[in-house]
Amino acid sequence: MANRHKDLNLLRVFHAVMLERNMTRAAVRLNMTQPAVSNAIQRLREVMADDLFAKVTSGVVPSARAEAIWPTVRTAIESLNQTLDPKRFDPSLATNSFRIAMSDFIASELILPIAGDLFEAAPHISIVLCQNTVENILPGLNEGQFDMVAGVIPHKEARIRSVILKPFTYVCAMRKDHPLAGGSLSFEEFTAARHLQVSLSGHSGFIDRYLTDRGMVRDIALTINHYSLAPDFLCSTDLIAILPVETIRNAARSDELHIVEAPIPVYEDSLALLWHERNDGEPAHCWMREQLTAQFGAKFTPAGAG
Repeated sequence: MANRHKDLNLLRVFHAVMLERNMTRAAVRLNMTQPAVSNAIQRLREVMADDLFAKVTSGVVPSARAEAIWPTVRTAIESLNQTLDPKRFDPSLATNSFRIAMSDFIASELILPIAGDLFEAAPHISIVLCQNTVENILPGLNEGQFDMVAGVIPHKEARIRSVILKPFTYVCAMRKDHPLAGGSLSFEEFTAARHLQVSLSGHSGFIDRYLTDRGMVRDIALTINHYSLAPDFLCSTDLIAILPVETIRNAARSDELHIVEAPIPVYEDSLALLWHERNDGEPAHCWMREQLTAQFGAKFTPAGAG
């Protein structure tokens, strides 16, 4: 490989395809023709001795080798762009793509209310919302798969920056004509009921850890990975669920639901925005973080690391 000619423009094309996961959209981003992008990727395949991308219905998916080299390529290109053009970030001209991991519930709280203003201020940017789980948050930030993550984050690392956006309060919800909706909910009634669980990873959470520590289990009838589905399931079943109160208040069928204080300790979590330290001073990332934190009146200055 040392004797092969290496065109740095190939890495620029590779970076665009990794961002877009689509050859045609990458060509638009680069102001190139789609065949020119495909030819560049083919040349890079020969240099790297790897297929790099496989075709799928929606575009392309990267190979393991492509995923492995992208963080280095991405950091280098963004650093070079900033060095060559250190001017103040102009959102009206920006063509950046932001990959932000969050649940559907967080997206409804964080992105949906400001999407119109974002695209009015920066009409050429793109935002890719990715699903996050406890397991993929830190690897995704460290490896450059995500620019930012928004959610309830149980732990951080030294190189991960964060800012608190808002607190979350949890309640127990059920349909209004549920047999348990008459008054307060006892611990015995809670453990005897059938439950709906929302889990992005499919694994159990703090409720089950609390019960397990006391030698108890609950009857989880249904586990889903989208908060937006929870209210409809509760309205049409005898299931109960512990959810952020905003999930109920913002639901289209909120008037059909009854909320009550949970009979187990439900601590108050906080919604946080996280990013890797490599993006601390990158102008486009700074701008996007300012837009997201301003929505909740949070201070943009990182709240700490680790």
